[in-house]
Amino acid sequence: MLTELRSVASRKPQPPLSDQRITALLEARAGFEVVGTDANLILDAHQLAIREQLSWFDVLIAEAAMCSRCALLFSKDFRHGRRIPGVEVVNPLVG
Repeated sequence: MLTELRSVASRKPQPPLSDQRITALLEARAGFEVVGTDANLILDAHQLAIREQLSWFDVLIAEAAMCSRCALLFSKDFRHGRRIPGVEVVNPLVG
């Protein structure tokens, strides 16, 4: 997620965020649990992708959420209200 956050923060906002703002954003998120992408996560994510018909990067996020025992996953990339085993997706942009 930190990789994706950095990627989006450095190319999407208009006007672009400064390097200092991106650094502050990443540092603010660094205090949260970071789930490493190891072989078990990849294998489990592959099976989840097959079952749930998710894109590869979305399924990696979902699998990491499941490994962390997150009850809620905030994302605009999943359908609002979708349930993935043990995780409910909330789109923060839905009014």
